[in-house]
Amino acid sequence: MSKRRKTMYQPRSVRARRQALIRAGVWVFLVLFVFSIVGVAIAVVSTTANR
Repeated sequence: MSKRRKTMYQPRSVRARRQALIRAGVWVFLVLFVFSIVGVAIAVVSTTANR
């Protein structure tokens, strides 16, 4: 354990769980972001192709 910060002591499992939750949230956000961009691109292409 190098560099201990002045935080409340918490077991390693709590910290790992919080880190996993944060990572999962970031992944969900990225996936939704990519899907929205792809959806907008497909909509634009389809609307321009129909004209």
